[in-house]
Parts: sequence; structure tokens; C-alpha cells
Amino acid sequence: MSRIPAELWFVLLIGAAVAWWWQATRALEQARRAGRQACRRAGVQFLDDSVVRTSTRPVWGGSGLRLARRYAFEFATRGDRRYSGWVCTLGQRVTRVHMEPHVVPEEPRRNQADGE
Repeated sequence: MSRIPAELWFVLLIGAAVAWWWQATRALEQARRAGRQACRRAGVQFLDDSVVRTSTRPVWGGSGLRLARRYAFEFATRGDRRYSGWVCTLGQRVTRVHMEPHVVPEEPRRNQADGE
């Protein structure tokens, strides 16, 4: 049997690290986009334009080993109180978005005497 040179192992290790980093960055962007869209649909403000990875775990599925990640984010109704939310991804795909129960204050109603 031939022995695999140390240089080849090094190149394979660097390649695996780059692939992992690229996948993690794409999953982070998908989670950020999903959090931002959920906030827009709910009529609340997505705070700090960021999500933070809180967990990563391997999951075996029909297409092999994939990483399930969970990202946390914060949002506010009118800037007076922060609420929490989270996004789950499996590989590059967003699987779930959850937002803490919150109350969206109604817009002030215009008085009929104010011109309309």
C-alpha cells in the first residue's frame, strides 16, 4: 500500500475548513434574511440587522450528514422593548422561524376634525 503524503493531508484539511466556513456563512445569511423577512411581515423592527448562532448539531437524513443550526435575533415593536426570535436551518435551508409573542401598538387614529 502506498502512503498518503503529509502535504496532501494538509491540502485536504484546508479544503474541508474552507468548505465548512463557506457553508456556515451561507447558512448565516439565510437565517439573517429569514429573520428580517419575518419581522417585516409582522410589522416590527429587526434589531441590529444581525443573528447569532446559538447551536450547531449534526443530523443524519436522506441526503446524508447535514448540520442543523439555530440562530437567535431580537426585534422591537416600537423601540420600547426587545423581544427574542430564532431561526433554524438545516444545511442551507431555513426550516423554522419563531418570534416571541408580542403586541404591536396600533397606529394613532386621525381625528375626523383634523381634515378627513
